[in-house]
Amino acid sequence: AEDDPELAEAVVENVRRYSRVFSDAVHELLPLFGSAEAHPRDPLDVYLEHRLLLEQRGRAAGAPRTPQNQFPPELLRRFELYFRAPSCSKPLSPRDLRAGSVGSLVTVEGIVTRAGEVRPLLRVATYSCDQCGAETYQPIEGPTFTPLLLCPSRECQTNRSGGRLYLQSRGSKFTRFQELRIQEHSEQVPVGHLPRSLPLHLSGANTRQAQPGDHVRVSGAFLPLLRAGHAQVAQ
Repeated sequence: AEDDPELAEAVVENVRRYSRVFSDAVHELLPLFGSAEAHPRDPLDVYLEHRLLLEQRGRAAGAPRTPQNQFPPELLRRFELYFRAPSCSKPLSPRDLRAGSVGSLVTVEGIVTRAGEVRPLLRVATYSCDQCGAETYQPIEGPTFTPLLLCPSRECQTNRSGGRLYLQSRGSKFTRFQELRIQEHSEQVPVGHLPRSLPLHLSGANTRQAQPGDHVRVSGAFLPLLRAGHAQVAQ
């Protein structure tokens, strides 16, 4: 905000878009600051190290790869990026959120009424073909997704073998996910009205930070959520 106020204002207005832009920039800058070789933290690090080695060998041999068989950027990133709300921003009540705030970085305060369990959330699904052995990657944007069935590799398309894809949980990327529900404070409720609540979706390091009964002030992207199945009919 001190170096480029216009950029800071643009980030606040469209935080979802700029989070991807900043993640790409950080991903390109991280190798420049690596002074020593990092040790693997979990099986996914070992898995990616072997796959990157195979990809380098494939490039040296001149083997082409389809876009579905290329590593998505989300799979290779081992960092989390969050934006802090400006210090001058005033915290809002769940009642004050309007359609004009959709997509922007907002700060909401209230009391936690429910804290769900921390569960794994699939970010990138990795499939393997039973015919050609090629790997296919599917980035997941929402809470639900449709699994891929047919192999899109060049070998299966050329031979028309109709290879089936099977999900590899060890090669997929998961993040921690927790759902909270906050309710506006009693002094913010007009006379004769019921208190309003707001669901919050936390991921990564932001999970396990609050318990029911805590008074919190949360900053994040205000986005609509399309629920599938009977949950959409219920709302």
